[in-house]
Amino acid sequence: HHDGELFAFIDPDILARGPYLAPLLDRLTSASAVTSGREVWSEHNTRPAGHLGVNGEYFFDQDGYVFGSPHFALYRRHDLEEVVDRWKVGFSTDGNVDPEVRARLEELGRSFLIYDTGKVVNILLQGDGHRLVHEESDQIVHVGGMSHYLAPPQPVRSPDGSYVKEWGQEDDWRKWDGMADRWDIAEYSARALQAVSIGKPPPEPHTVADHLTARATTVFDAFTELSLLLGLGDQPRDAP
Repeated sequence: HHDGELFAFIDPDILARGPYLAPLLDRLTSASAVTSGREVWSEHNTRPAGHLGVNGEYFFDQDGYVFGSPHFALYRRHDLEEVVDRWKVGFSTDGNVDPEVRARLEELGRSFLIYDTGKVVNILLQGDGHRLVHEESDQIVHVGGMSHYLAPPQPVRSPDGSYVKEWGQEDDWRKWDGMADRWDIAEYSARALQAVSIGKPPPEPHTVADHLTARATTVFDAFTELSLLLGLGDQPRDAP
């Protein structure tokens, strides 16, 4: 929406466990933007030394600089539009920027090969004198990576040679370096969401690898609370 004092966005796989907006809005009294939404699967949110890009899950640089989160953010609209209009950038801007923007990123010491959603905007926002802060909330749970299950995936070839669209059948990005934990937590969360939506209890956290049990427990607790809150456990077992 292009109205109102604030601009905001949130990932579809973020679950609210309770009221969360007030503390984040309070941060906007002394900042132009506040982000949140650490992923359950992520062990840290700092860009590794020597890494060539700023992935979505990297909210901070080695020196503590704030890149911000692309998962949940609140911006003062005037400050945001001022920066976007001045530099002709947007939230989808990656590493393909014009020479003037690249020179500014280098001047700010944040020039990388590629940037995830919103990173370029957030860097230029701070470069223009605005403050951006990142703050986690105990009241939100961000699974991370569930778009593979919540939106149509890549087509899958069926035995007869035709292509069909099905959910969660291809573990394509699980094989990428460092993506196994993210995929496994997303898969577990998808199964948990499917279960509670038809009135069944979510699968136990111990069904994932041992090193992921604590993170799966966070998801299990959140979906169990959701099921109880919505009374989903009272639905017939074969409910749609």
